[in-house]
Parts: sequence; structure tokens; C-alpha cells
Amino acid sequence: MLINMSERRSSGVDIMPGLGAALTQLGIEDKFLQNGALAQFPLAQRGAIAQEIIDEKLRTGDWQTVIRMIYGGFGKADALYDGDHAALRDRIMESALAHPQSFLEASNFDALAHRGQNELLYRLATELPDLTYTDIHDISSRITEEFYADEQHGTERSHTIHTLLARKALDNGNYRDAFTNFAIIHDLDGISLVFDTWIKGSRSSGDISLLEHIAKADPAHTEERIKQLIFRVDLSYGSASSVFQLYQRHKPQFTQDEQKRFMDMMAKNLSYYDIDKQGVDPDLQLRWAKEHARSDPKAAYQIMKQLNHRGKKIIDAVNAAIALHVKDPRGGMHVFEIDPDLCRAVYDGQPESIQIDIARHLKDSTLLRKHSFTKLEQGDYYMAYRLWIESGGSMSSDELHVIRAKLITESMGRHSRPPLERNDIPGHIQAYDAFMEVAQGKPSLAEEAYKIALNMNDDERMQRARDMLVASSPTWALNTFREKHDTKGAQMALNKVAADTGADPGKLMELVELYAVKH
Repeated sequence: MLINMSERRSSGVDIMPGLGAALTQLGIEDKFLQNGALAQFPLAQRGAIAQEIIDEKLRTGDWQTVIRMIYGGFGKADALYDGDHAALRDRIMESALAHPQSFLEASNFDALAHRGQNELLYRLATELPDLTYTDIHDISSRITEEFYADEQHGTERSHTIHTLLARKALDNGNYRDAFTNFAIIHDLDGISLVFDTWIKGSRSSGDISLLEHIAKADPAHTEERIKQLIFRVDLSYGSASSVFQLYQRHKPQFTQDEQKRFMDMMAKNLSYYDIDKQGVDPDLQLRWAKEHARSDPKAAYQIMKQLNHRGKKIIDAVNAAIALHVKDPRGGMHVFEIDPDLCRAVYDGQPESIQIDIARHLKDSTLLRKHSFTKLEQGDYYMAYRLWIESGGSMSSDELHVIRAKLITESMGRHSRPPLERNDIPGHIQAYDAFMEVAQGKPSLAEEAYKIALNMNDDERMQRARDMLVASSPTWALNTFREKHDTKGAQMALNKVAADTGADPGKLMELVELYAVKH
């Protein structure tokens, strides 16, 4: 062992000189203190050993442990130390300045605070080199308010701490903490420095509400700073809405050039949600609509329409909206949503299907008949017929007769009636004649001719169709007539069957009613 208990004397501090220093150099002083070995020495010698440990630790730069010993009760050294505490604090600072440490233990600052060592905490926070903002904040936050309430030095101390914190925050680009600390001490020059540093830095969205708060801190410079802020924010980060609201709150007095620059910025970067609100300057709304005529055509069109604007940009919006709707019916606008005069203005550049929709929207007879003939040439007979009807053209015209003939022939090939307008009497007669011409021996076509005559309520044509259908197939005819509740036709069909078979017509009718013959 380093110590022979039997050799100790009961008095004198020089019995084992250098023990504390030796233990410290060997790196076992902390265990020595922790294990309570110090208590085994006479009281006078305990103080000398503790003093040597403290001296050696300060010499080698372990000043944080000294703080823990003297103010944190480590090894009960605080009870043994009877030296000059003011001088010790100076020595701790000397050691700390000579041996800066990158890791600072918060528990040591808690110990200083618990023992009311505001002065030492203040000196550590303000004098230690290379401290981070967090370090300074952690140390200074443990200083009590009465330290700053001192009439002679309190204001200066507060100013020093908060200035130091503000500048550290500013160095890190932490504008919020920089501003907060300058504001606490009402340092308008410092606040100006925060704002100017942000303004001169790289364009950024920043915290606009914070920057506005900074700009308002000095009323003498508020308007100038609001203007700088408006033109400095990087709008690509989605800050346009916040900048616009900032403008609306303060209404800074812009020069003519500044006003144009601002309007152009907002027109380019605001969303439709921001622009479509009550109270928004109509000039800005129109600028926005022109800027977004192609990118957001429906919204742009609606704004320009509301403002009664006519010109190239609304034409661009109409073209873009129609094209977008063609690609995706959920987007853009159908031509029927657009003013007719604007539809006419964009007619020539549109695909055929859109031109047809425009002609319908305009109810333009000339255009509708033109497209009717085009569809006839393309073999789209139904569309050719529809467009002619919509054009209001004559039902008895030779042109429509040709169109109907094609449509009737096409329908006949499908053994179905042509889709004619109910009031197109000449068309129904034309269809009837065409079906009757080829219906001999073809009951399905004879049936269609019969139904055409039935729909026209034309007794003479209905009778001829009955004769044709019965001649083609009495069974088919019977079912058709019964379906249409045509008693006369049904009796004709039964009479034909009875004549061909010799059966009794009355008995046949009875059985038909019973068994409902199907074809």
C-alpha cells in the first residue's frame, strides 16, 4: 500500500507531503475520494491532501472535477477546503481558460447554481473560448434573476450574455434565437444586424412570420424592411401566399416599378386558391389569369370572363382548356362551358370532333350542314343525319334524302329500323318504302316495315305491311301482331294458317290464346 497506517502521526500537515499530488498524477485520486479513504487521515492532513488534489487538477486542466469537488460535494472536499474561495474561483477560471474542454458536464453547472455561484457561471459563459450557442445557453440559464437585478452591474451583465447568445445564434444562421436575445435587451442595432444578415444572405423562404416580427421591431424602419422582405423571399418554396398576406397586412408604398415587380411576382407564383378571394385586386387577378392561361386554363378563363376581358390570353386559355378536356374529360372545359363567341374564335384550329361540338354549341346551321356532308363522305350516316336535323335543314331536301337512303340501307343490313326523328315523316315513308321493297319472304324486314307504319299511324301502309308479313310467315306475323295488340292482324295470320291447313280459325285462336305461340 502507498500508506502505512502505523506510521501516521496524529498531528501536522506535512506527515506525507505530496500525497494528493501523487494520487492525482497516478490518476487514482477520484477513486481515493469516492472510496472514503480520505476519512482515514487526521483532519488536518485531510485538508492538505484535498488541497494538493485540487492544485494538481487545476494545474493539469481538470477544472470541471474541481467544481464537482468544491461545489458538488464530491469526496467531501468542500468540507475540508478552508482556503480563499474567491481566489479559488479565479484559479478555476485560469485553468479553464488554459485548458478549454469540448465536453461540459451539465451537472457541474447545476452544482454551481445550487451553491449560488452566479458569478462563476457568468464568467464561464462569457470568458470560455469556442463555446457553442447551446453551451452558453446551458450555462447562463442557470444564473438566477437577482444576478441581473444588481443595480450597479445587472444591466451590463444581461446585455453581455444576450449579446453573446445572439451573435452565436446569428453565426449559425439561427435568426429566431438571435432576434429573441437582442429583443430581450432592446438592442435595435442588434435586431437590424439580424435582419440585414438575412437580407444579404442566400434567398430563402425563411420563417416569414419571424422576419415580419423582426421588421416591425423598429417602427422607424418597418416599411422599408417589409419591402425588402417581400422582394427577398424565395417564392419557389411555396411562400408566395405568405408574402401576399404580408403585403395585404402592411400595404407598403411601392414605387411604380416596385408595384409592377410585385404584381408580376405574385401573378407568377400565387395559386388559384389565393387569387380567387374577395378583396383581391382585380388587376392582380387579371395578371394571374394571363400568366396561367395555359397552365391552369379553366381558372384563368373564369377570371378573365368575370372581368370581361377579351384578348389573346383568353383565347389561349380556351384552346388549352379544350385540349385538356380532350385528354382527360375530368380536366379543362367542354366547349358547352365556354362563351359561344370565344368558341367561334377558336373554331378553325380545332379537331373535327371539337368543331362539330362548337357548331352545335353555336347552333350554326351552315357549319352543321357542312359537317353533315363530311360525315356522309366518311360513312358515318347516323351522325350525318343528326347534324342535318340539328341544322334545321328541310326534311324534304334532296340532300337529306341521300343521307337517309344511306342510313336506311345500313339499318336494313342489321334488320333494324333506322334511328329517325319522330317528326321526320318523309324519312319514315322513305324507310317504309325501302323495307317493303325487299321484304318479300323476309319476315324480319316485313316486321320493321309494319312497325314503321304503326308508329306513323298510317292505316293504308300498315295494311300493306300486314299482308307482306303474313305472306312471308304467318307464325311470325301472329306473334308480332299479338305483341302489338293488333287484333285485325292476328286474325289475318290465323286465317292464313287455317286456309293452308284446313283447321278451324276459331279453334286456332282459342289455342293460340291458351299457349301463346312464340317464334
